[in-house]
Amino acid sequence: MKQAYLMAAIATVGFATTPAWADFTFGNDARSVTVYGRIDLGVTDVNSGTAYLSQGGGSLIPGSSQIHPGADSWLGVNADMQLDYGLKSYIRVQQRFQAATGAELNSASEFYGWSYVGLQNPDFGAVELGRQYVPAGYIALNADPFRWDTVATISNLSFGATKNYNGYTATDGPRYKNGIYLKSASFNGFKGVLAYSFEQDNTEGLPATTSSAATPPKIGVGREVGGTLEYINGPLYAGLGYDETSSNASGTNASAGQNLSIGTVSYDFGVVKPVLSFTKTNVGVATGSLTTNVYSLGLTAPIGRGDFKAVAAQSDQSGPGSQNLTKFGVGYHYWLKRVKEASESYSTKVYIDFGSADGPNLTKTNAVDVGLMVSF
Repeated sequence: MKQAYLMAAIATVGFATTPAWADFTFGNDARSVTVYGRIDLGVTDVNSGTAYLSQGGGSLIPGSSQIHPGADSWLGVNADMQLDYGLKSYIRVQQRFQAATGAELNSASEFYGWSYVGLQNPDFGAVELGRQYVPAGYIALNADPFRWDTVATISNLSFGATKNYNGYTATDGPRYKNGIYLKSASFNGFKGVLAYSFEQDNTEGLPATTSSAATPPKIGVGREVGGTLEYINGPLYAGLGYDETSSNASGTNASAGQNLSIGTVSYDFGVVKPVLSFTKTNVGVATGSLTTNVYSLGLTAPIGRGDFKAVAAQSDQSGPGSQNLTKFGVGYHYWLKRVKEASESYSTKVYIDFGSADGPNLTKTNAVDVGLMVSF
């Protein structure tokens, strides 16, 4: 023990007398760390309809009024470091939680939002490793005026999901695990992404020991590959996305393979911004193939200090377990404070949104969401 204390003392003196050991730089060691987050809570009222109503912030309890998040709450950290040769390295981590209880959104994933590391050359693009959204997910996000939040969102419909997530399933909802992303810089308004997620099924079984039974292998999905191409020129936005999964061995959408294609286009006229999108998915199931076509039309219009939002989507399915669905969403988001600059972004808003879903052999589901969102 005395020897351990002596070694610790020597190390302390060594670092104190030779600062180069404790901190060193190569070239321009410019660094920045940003902590950000948001909390969203409100009151949601939903009837007892049987049509699947996609919503942000977690599942609703049919036939109830409750304190409920209209969107995921999160805390995140961005860290950037300027390197030599014009390069930049960075990390992005984001934890998501249930604001009403303080519990993690997903107990199996500390940083459920995303967690990845990147290396960027501003003139060419970036390489990123880790967990983040499926590339096509960003095209779907841009198709939704509600940005996957509140009862008015069409988030799951954008992935061809209609009833009990009956549709496309990526590695973890709309995210890749174990992903490799190649992201280009913008060239004349065009930018692209290619991504690959390694196979994850039946790879983590552990042998039995005398004190415990064998841990069964984790069953997830096979390899996944996807990409996007986007064009941005002033008020015009156009995006195409594709994703393909080799297999999905568990869950409602157990399949031998599936693919998703999506296209979104919007134009900001100033007084109104319409957005049009189309999604097609094919999911191979045990008794055939489930095909889904989703058409959506939305708009955002600034009114006073807020934004009026509306969207309509129609999902047409064919094949085993098919279930067509129609979704409408409308709402108004009033900004009490909003700052959007290159160096910072924070806001406080109140909103009231309405969502309705209906389909053949189903009863209509209606829901109202009145909430407060604070972002920093």
